[in-house]
Amino acid sequence: MIKKILLVLFLIFMVGTVWADMYLADPIAVQADGDNPVQAKQLALEHAQRQSFAQVLRRLMGRDLFTQEMPISDIVNLVQDVSIQNEKNTAQTYWATVRVRFQPDAVRNFLNAHNQSYLKSDPPSFLVIPVQIQGTEIVGLEDENSFYQLLRSKENLSDFYQMVLPVGDLDEMVMVNRALRSKQYDDLLPLTNRYGTEAVLIVFASAKGNNDWRFSSIVIPEDKKSSNVEIDDWYNVLSLNDGWERLLSRMEEDWRLNDVVSENQNDTYYARLNENSLMMWAQDEKAFRKMEFLKDFMLRGVYQHQMLFSFSFTGTRSELIENWDQAGWVWHPDMTGPSGTLTRKEVYYE
Repeated sequence: MIKKILLVLFLIFMVGTVWADMYLADPIAVQADGDNPVQAKQLALEHAQRQSFAQVLRRLMGRDLFTQEMPISDIVNLVQDVSIQNEKNTAQTYWATVRVRFQPDAVRNFLNAHNQSYLKSDPPSFLVIPVQIQGTEIVGLEDENSFYQLLRSKENLSDFYQMVLPVGDLDEMVMVNRALRSKQYDDLLPLTNRYGTEAVLIVFASAKGNNDWRFSSIVIPEDKKSSNVEIDDWYNVLSLNDGWERLLSRMEEDWRLNDVVSENQNDTYYARLNENSLMMWAQDEKAFRKMEFLKDFMLRGVYQHQMLFSFSFTGTRSELIENWDQAGWVWHPDMTGPSGTLTRKEVYYE
């Protein structure tokens, strides 16, 4: 049974948790010691700005190449504003919670000057609808939905996407559950205005066994950059939390492949073998070097059972496909972009 009072209290708590943009870092708690209060504060703020810039770069690029070696003056020149809360100090120690916003154009110019690939636009904001499936039963936003309870317990749903849970009154919960059970998902779209999001992300957690789950997602309305995702671990038991984190990583990966800014992107090809593996290759050495940032992103652990292959290839797309065919693979290109799926001939028939 839905507890109306708790939902209303949770709504009050959650309002405002969607972060504004890619260039606004999350708050960072800092502490620094110095010879005097002024020096201690300066050191703490410098640390906060360095850590914040690293966080923004990880959002934009999937990695951080610069912040440990950069002079603090170069980072400060990219800052738009700094907000400070919970400030305390003694004669030699300074404590605070610091949030830093960077200048978008300045950061983009910095990355362009260093020939780095990065996201050209903010990821979308989502109203997340967690659904639990037990057999044939659909459990919506109810106390019995352990997936919903897990996400409610999280302080932050994603470090990359802007996400918020529906936590309104009883009538709203009834409407959400009705839309889920009738599969009239478009009925959920009016809620995006209430929560200030661009789309609805419905995530289904299906029980496969004791504490073993399969995940799938739907984005409403359909967006070319926000693809539907499936996570099903063939080798190990997949917990609710691990499944959620892997779904987020896969969504982030798909967004990057669709939105990343880089030169000669058409010279680099991507192929998915299954949800645990990605293959990348390039037509020439120049394009191959540009894959380094994507390789680093993949090696961060996007896949629990990762098989990442990359190699250079000189030739046309048709020659590349012919070589794969001779090796016993079938290439299924996507309608947009230099990507597709590779399947073994002996297990896939057209």
